[in-house]
Amino acid sequence: MLRPIRAAWSALGILAFCTLTPVPTRADMLYVGNYNGNTVSAISDAGVVSTYANSGAVPTGLAFDVNGNLFAGNSFAGTITEIAPGGAGTSIFASGLNRPEGLTFDASGNLYVANYGSGVVNQITPAGVVTTYATLSSGIVGLVFDSSGNLFVSGGNGSNAIFEVTPGGMVSTFASGGGLANPFGLAFDSFGNLYAANEGGNSISKITLGGIVSTFASGLNAPYDVSIDATNNVFVTNFNSGTISKISPGGTVSAFASGLNGPADFAQFSPRAVPEPASVLMLGTGALGLLGYYRRRSRGNRA
Repeated sequence: MLRPIRAAWSALGILAFCTLTPVPTRADMLYVGNYNGNTVSAISDAGVVSTYANSGAVPTGLAFDVNGNLFAGNSFAGTITEIAPGGAGTSIFASGLNRPEGLTFDASGNLYVANYGSGVVNQITPAGVVTTYATLSSGIVGLVFDSSGNLFVSGGNGSNAIFEVTPGGMVSTFASGGGLANPFGLAFDSFGNLYAANEGGNSISKITLGGIVSTFASGLNAPYDVSIDATNNVFVTNFNSGTISKISPGGTVSAFASGLNGPADFAQFSPRAVPEPASVLMLGTGALGLLGYYRRRSRGNRA
């Protein structure tokens, strides 16, 4: 993923940056937190798995900022770790949280955190200032924004529901029933449909803009998160089997990657980030939440 380029740079400087600086994070790859291994894996579009970083703790919730820094929730430590681009070095970005799980960024660069233990969604500014954005019930996990700035939240004390939080902080139930079973990770496709990983039902639910729930795929193995590429293929982390499944837009399930260690959350990409290379094949969870972010301009991980 390219870092922002300042207008003051000379053309020569830009050329040198583009040709000589390695790209440490790419939106055409999947990044997955290994709950049992305290690591983050990178997975190519061919399904090749490599180690991207050591998160220093159990990674629960992952999100890249616009500069390629990776933020990881550390559920049992109550902290957020910041990992430098390329996985080079870690530091504590925020602390005092209550089992932070899902992470996502808004277009202004603020980080949002689902606190599984308290049901509170925190907003954390780029300077690290923590405030309460919304309060739900305990057990919340997944977070994703739509193009109108509404935040969608999964879970909540066994509610088997998806909640919607307006930019003003008002909470309502967006969808429930219809096969939702302990939903964890969330992602939008390019048509504005929301997908939820049902950890309790070994299935993936598809939810329309109107909140109608249907089963998109089944037969998975403790699915924790979903990520959707530019052609609406759905990728799923199977926690129990250490694998990633790929599901075609028509619902056909196939094996995509294996050898992971308790794969939980996919990393989301910042709404302001520019994918590299231009011919993006896979955008990651937030990136498709983002393709929704731009295509749906008219309407807009883990216990």
